[in-house]
Formats: sequence, C-alpha cells, structure tokens
Amino acid sequence: MASFVMGGGAQSPIEWEWMDDRRRWVSYDAFSSSAIESSFSSGGMSAVVSSAQGGRAGAGATYTIHFSSMQQVNNASSFVRNVRRNVVGVPSHETWEWKNNGSRWEAVPVPICLQISASRDLRGETSTTAHINSLAHEFDFTQMTVTRLAVGVVVQLRLKASRGAVAGAAAAAAGAGAGASARGMSTRSGASASPSPQVSTNGDRSAEYQRIINEATDCTATAAANNETCTLCMDPFSPQEPALLLSQCQGHYMHAPCIMQVFKAMGPKCPTCSKMYGPLHGDQPDGTMTVRTHRRGAIPLSGYESDGTILIQYSFPSGTQSSKHPNPGSAYHGTSRTAYLPDNAAGREVLALLRKSFEQRMTFTVGTSITTGRSNCVIWNGVHHKTNTTGGSSSFGYPDPGYFGRVKAELLAKGIQ
Repeated sequence: MASFVMGGGAQSPIEWEWMDDRRRWVSYDAFSSSAIESSFSSGGMSAVVSSAQGGRAGAGATYTIHFSSMQQVNNASSFVRNVRRNVVGVPSHETWEWKNNGSRWEAVPVPICLQISASRDLRGETSTTAHINSLAHEFDFTQMTVTRLAVGVVVQLRLKASRGAVAGAAAAAAGAGAGASARGMSTRSGASASPSPQVSTNGDRSAEYQRIINEATDCTATAAANNETCTLCMDPFSPQEPALLLSQCQGHYMHAPCIMQVFKAMGPKCPTCSKMYGPLHGDQPDGTMTVRTHRRGAIPLSGYESDGTILIQYSFPSGTQSSKHPNPGSAYHGTSRTAYLPDNAAGREVLALLRKSFEQRMTFTVGTSITTGRSNCVIWNGVHHKTNTTGGSSSFGYPDPGYFGRVKAELLAKGIQ
C-alpha cells in the first residue's frame, strides 16, 4: 500500500501551498510541507509550522494550519490566509468511478482521483489507501475494487477517460475542507501507559458506544424522502435498518452497526463531520512517562529563571508492531525523550494535559521520522514538546512566549482539554 508521507528523502507528490497578498499560491518549503502532510494524512485536525523551519509567510513566525477550513493562522497576529493541498505531476485526464449500492457508477472525489492516479502512474503501486470523510478505503488496481476497511464493504472500481475533466475540477477542490479532501494512509502506530494504569482498548468501550448510538435520532423517513444512503456503507435504509442521526450531527445518516464498527476502529468521532462523542485513544506503543520537579536554579529555563523546572522523561523499549501499526508483525525501534516545562501555573496546566494525552495514547506513534528518515520507529505524534532549556522556538527550547497556546491548541485538536 502507498503512503504519501515523506520520509527518507523521497520526493512526495503532495505539495502544500499558501496564498500571498497578491492572491498567488506560494509553496511551503519541503520540511514544512512534509510536516503538514504528516499531520493531515494521520487524521489530525491541524498542524503547526514555523518560518524558522522554512515557512515563508513571515520571518520568525509560527502558524497553525486548520484542515477543516483549509486556512493558515499566524499565532502571533491571528492573520488568516488560505492554504491548499496540491498533488503534483499527476496526469489530468484520469477520472475514477466506483459502483455505489451495487448498481450505480459514481465519480470518486477529485482529490482521491489525484491521489490514486499518483500511486498507480507515478509510483507503480498495485494498491493504495486513502481516507474519505476520515474512513480508510483501499483501492486495489489489480482486482479493480475498493474496500471500505472499517465496515468491510467491497465495491467495483473503474477508470473512465475524460480528458481535462479532473484538471478543471481539481482547481475547485484544491481548497476544499477536510470532508472532501484526500487523506493519505496513516503511519500512526501503537499506544501505551505511564506509571498510571493501562488504558483500556476500544473493544472495552462497546457499552459506551452503544449508549451514544441509543441517543441518536431515527430519521428513516427523512432519509427515504431525500433518497439518502448510509454515509459509511452506501447502502439504503429500511425499518429494520433505520437511518440514525447522531446527537451533534446534521444532515448525514448511518446504520447502527456501521457506527459501532467505525467507533471501534477510530474512536467516538463522527467520520463525516468530525464531531466528538467522547475521548479519542491513539495507538502509541507501551512505554512510560516519568515526571520530576526540580527547585529553582537546578535546571534553569531561559525566560523562567525565577521558577523551578518540570522534567518529563519518556521511555519506549523496542517491540513488535501490532495490527494497528504500519507493518504488523515487524519490529519497531524504541526511543527515549526528555522535555521541560516551567514549574508555574501555566507549566502545570500543560503538564496535566500532557499526562492525559499520554494516557490516551496520543503523544507518540510508530512511523517514519521526518528528521532522520528512519522507518519503523517510535516518533512524536503532533504534540510539540520543549526538548531544550535554551535556544528559543527554532531550537525547540525557551524562551517561546507562544508555546503554551500552541501546544494547548494541538492537544485540543486531539480532543484533549
């Protein structure tokens, strides 16, 4: 299966761009584009980049890219720019279709057409996985099938020649929100605990998920009147298999068994609109999080010399990847990381959130390191830590006045608050 996350120096067909003051699209540098794509393809809601790492929208600034609105926000000035995700070097004449409800051929969303064409035509892949409405779909070019992995539904796939059709539609779709965008195959992996108790598995939360389903509204009549089908399996509704509308959702309906399967696979989050129905749990491998406090002056942090220091140590032994990881059964390389927070009210607030993130298995994952290009190793999972006591934001150290706001935004994007 193909993944469009950059690693090992390979050229990625995915390029992220921002709109300048003259309404021209400007490419992020390779490092920033890769970091944004890594967060996007792993199902994140946002990514943070710094111009010190190559972002070119302003010197010394940091930016949060929000995938739901496809906008970049300057964390210092709150200035907003549009962003887009561009698939480069892909033939523009290929339109893919799948057979919906077993009888009707329908167009595959344009961003997905671009992704699967890149996989087949540029990389010679025989299959690839893409995310549509946060649901993983496996495209098999040998069997010409599409498998909706969360629900096990297999439909037919075909390539329809329509010269120029994709090119025109792609321009309109390039700035679409996350609901219409392609998400490359996730490289996220395991989960773990610290000295606190082990987190339960998704299978242990079936009763919680059933309660959420029981609170949904039966909208079978409305769905039938509008000729709606289940957004997950694409099959029609019936009195025996009613159309359910989850309590915080609007305008999209699903079967109860489909909701249960998706919740077990992804956690209690609507795959269509991303509304949260409970805490998410990641796939970080087993490890420990140890916290120690040091008195003022023992380990001084630049800008916080009058405070003590909180020392966080993460440790992950090497192990074997589980079924949730990129290469099940293969070995992964462990790691150790040390991070620092000032021992004050702001630092202790962030520490509490970091503990929760770790216990919910969201802080680390298994994948390819953007820094070293090494694959099958324990890596950070989009929650930035201060790993140096000095050097400022460009060196992942202090002082950095915007850090606490940024890391809380990153944690909030993972449902941690």
